[in-house]
Amino acid sequence: MSTFTRKINYLTIWFLLGVFSIGAHAVASEFYKEVASSATPTDYETLISFSPPVGAGTGRQTYIKFVTDTALADLNFRIEPQNPGVNGNRSPVDIQVLGTGGADAVPKSMAEDDALATTVVNTMLAQEVTGTNVASGYKMILVRLDYADTYTFPALAETWQLKVKETTNDREYFGFAGETDTEVTQPRIEPLPPIAFGEVQQEVSSKYAPVMPVNVRNIGTSTLTITGAPISSNPTPIFFTVDVLAPQPLDPGGSMDNVYDEDASDGKTEKKGIWVMASPGNLEERSSMLTLESATGDSEVVTLTAAGVNLYAHILMDVSASMGWHPDGSSTVSDPDQDSRLAKAKEAGQEINNWIKDFSDGRAYLGLSTFPDSFTSADSDIVVGIGRSQNTHQWILDAFGPQNLNGLKHRNGTPMDTGIIAAIGDMDARINDPLKPPSSAERPDLKQAILLLSDGGENPSSNARGQLGVLDSKDILMYTIGYGTGNVSVDHVLLKDLANGVTLNDGTKGAFFDANSLDAFALKKAFKNAVTDWLGLRTIVDPEGTIRRGTTKTHTVCIDDSIYGLTFSVDWDRHVSGGVQLTLTSPTGEVITPQSSDISYYDSDSFAMYIIRGKRLRGGQGAGEWTMKLTGGNGIPVSADTHYSYNVHAQSPVITQPKFSFESLGTAMEFLFELQMAHLASDRLNNLKVTVDIDAPAESLESYLVKDPLVRQLLFDSPVMTSGNANAQSTTEAYKPHTGKVVPKIIMGETASSRQRMAYALAHFADKPFTNKRATQSVELYDDGTHGDRVAHDGIFSAKSPTIQYDGIYKWSFKVESIKPGRKACVNREFVVCKYADVALSSMMMASQLRSAEVTQQEILDPGIWEHLKEKVPAGYQRKAVVFTPKDAIGNSWGMGRAKQVAFSVENATTLGPVADNLDGSYVQVIQFKAGDSPKVRVNAGGLVSEPVTVVPPTPPYRWLIWLVIALVIIVIVYLVRRRNA
Repeated sequence: MSTFTRKINYLTIWFLLGVFSIGAHAVASEFYKEVASSATPTDYETLISFSPPVGAGTGRQTYIKFVTDTALADLNFRIEPQNPGVNGNRSPVDIQVLGTGGADAVPKSMAEDDALATTVVNTMLAQEVTGTNVASGYKMILVRLDYADTYTFPALAETWQLKVKETTNDREYFGFAGETDTEVTQPRIEPLPPIAFGEVQQEVSSKYAPVMPVNVRNIGTSTLTITGAPISSNPTPIFFTVDVLAPQPLDPGGSMDNVYDEDASDGKTEKKGIWVMASPGNLEERSSMLTLESATGDSEVVTLTAAGVNLYAHILMDVSASMGWHPDGSSTVSDPDQDSRLAKAKEAGQEINNWIKDFSDGRAYLGLSTFPDSFTSADSDIVVGIGRSQNTHQWILDAFGPQNLNGLKHRNGTPMDTGIIAAIGDMDARINDPLKPPSSAERPDLKQAILLLSDGGENPSSNARGQLGVLDSKDILMYTIGYGTGNVSVDHVLLKDLANGVTLNDGTKGAFFDANSLDAFALKKAFKNAVTDWLGLRTIVDPEGTIRRGTTKTHTVCIDDSIYGLTFSVDWDRHVSGGVQLTLTSPTGEVITPQSSDISYYDSDSFAMYIIRGKRLRGGQGAGEWTMKLTGGNGIPVSADTHYSYNVHAQSPVITQPKFSFESLGTAMEFLFELQMAHLASDRLNNLKVTVDIDAPAESLESYLVKDPLVRQLLFDSPVMTSGNANAQSTTEAYKPHTGKVVPKIIMGETASSRQRMAYALAHFADKPFTNKRATQSVELYDDGTHGDRVAHDGIFSAKSPTIQYDGIYKWSFKVESIKPGRKACVNREFVVCKYADVALSSMMMASQLRSAEVTQQEILDPGIWEHLKEKVPAGYQRKAVVFTPKDAIGNSWGMGRAKQVAFSVENATTLGPVADNLDGSYVQVIQFKAGDSPKVRVNAGGLVSEPVTVVPPTPPYRWLIWLVIALVIIVIVYLVRRRNA
């Protein structure tokens, strides 16, 4: 029996065909019906509508032959006239298939429901059809109506229905209605959904190209024989080929046995059924038509789709001074090839470089560049010019190797814009070279990307955002990774802006990934997560564990039959050659080692990796349970835990993708988690459990940076504060200016931003470091039309998200797993989303966060502003400070260091000097206006604009006269009251 939850959009069409009169057509009407189970079966479901004859005649019959998976004893039918004509009403007649084997049902008749009881149908019966092969678990039933020769039907055709009574199980029924047994004895190919291959590497070898089965099923009443499967509308160069055409005759209810075994246990290849291969010879998404032809003339068209893709990418590495420091931020590095941030980045780069070469069959384009040394060079270093990965792979591995073997070294500065310009220039130089592929005409169809890694903010003279227009015009997406301790050192807002700053025509954007440098595996995972987008890889599992020397850990992973490329990786947190030895066992029992044939194996002092493609996987050959055996090597400690991370990624057309938007992600928001499982059969969808583990900030970074205003004094060049500064007068002994404490302008070898300096001051002088507290919880998603789910069983699993309480990095780890996994029915996927949630301002609230104040150093701490206020206030004019203290709806501060994102616009006034960042979450703009005027101010913060606010209410004219009149009125009232009392 097919799974009851099959999508029936095309079956609805079949059912509607049944309303046509069989008496008026020589061709039988066909039907397919799925009937839901009922705990207490009482209702009848319509299988097909048909018409009895019109007028008089002899030997008239209706045959309804169908196949079902219902037990004979449970079959109860009803013939129900729906709109009888002028000859009187007719009551429904119930029929039951009695007995077993070939026993006939008790024949029944139908009469007009009137005093004459005129016979309309002499005999109606239901019986099992024996002597005809049907698939295992199915029965073939014939319902026959013999109409009375003496009865004259009305000229207006009637509509009758064959109905079946519900049972306690889900059941399906398919077959035909006609006038003769011949008409209702024919095969029928079940309509097939499109076969979607997803993204497939252009010009990939046929050895590795994906193949997919055509799952033919016979839902007719006689044997189905497929005779041909031509493909039409195939692009040139071709996209699709029929790789196997070896179908078997199918009995009613039977499905094609599709076998794709390129290396059977007997050493022979066995392929049968119908298999189609996608091997795009060109870029872009294309579709073709596969027509299944049968011996009886029945045919069915299947749409084939695939997107020919090719990666055209650059890795842009930060090699600034801080990349030479230890991941924890200290400058003590015992071995720069093992312990530095740059060493960790090079290790991560090695792994994805291997991925790109193997999973693209060497056809992808990849280059490597670094930020320049801002003190010695104006140009970025193009370490490896972009080229086919099969050519650049080893050169990039060398660059990611030890420094004494010409591997990358750290230098100074983070001029991001120069690095981006150079990467674009290298990509342009290749694509504009008429002697080298790809051609410039192919540019819009390439997957163009730059992967940018940085552990800090850009240099003050750099303007990376200024390159977004160029990137957008060339359709180059930015994937950015922030690598640092906590949330302070990395400019998350900038990296997020770069990732979101380019949008392709189909809505695709880049992505930002946060990698905590205190987490040994975070950077590698960030690199891999970026490249999964590039290569169309899906994350299967990505957990962590611990191991010791000589001990063994085993992990099982369930692989589904859609997968045609796999990578198994293990990373460990010590630099030890062979630190963790990895072997694999396939579902067939084959033990795979580094010496096995037709696999790729890579390792280093911190990882081991297998990449498996081809005959072990294609056509579902790798479906089932794989075992990863991890053994602690001799180089790791005997009695101390070594942490490891193992992960499995796969090439598969089954896509796990979020359907909710991150564009306006911010605090105080709620949204609907929606995760789509695309291109997965409906029977698999209803066997899934989907959960999301949420790792969220438990405190606000922005509020932390501004919570201690006393520390602000330490951020200015001079510790000497003027007596007009109220803050200086209220400091404790530890913060008094005369101590000479000043936060350095250079931190970790680079020019520090005000945010970094404030964090430094809080940590080192106030002893209040940011604790980066986290909170976790788990939520289950549903595809049942409840729990916030919009549509049941549409492959989109949904749940309401918790409110985003604080700004910071949010990590959502979606897990998809089969409830009842079988060898070919299991589905495992993981999907991790890391996004920075900013403090979300509201234009409605922003006006209430504006106030006016006197122009004093108590309101404006930055002494630089006073340079703009040297001149005295002109006669007849006033000056005011407009103070803006932005917060979200739940009280989180928008934070400091954002003066460039704040702008004031005024009416009836002028602005004096720049916007001042008070480093306490407030921003100040000095305005000047004529005395008596009513200036209005709007503030623009991060693109949101407030309503206008009147800063200084006008002084009423002749104020003294108004007060005099009021006083006289009071005197008169008092006088009159006293006189009356007297």
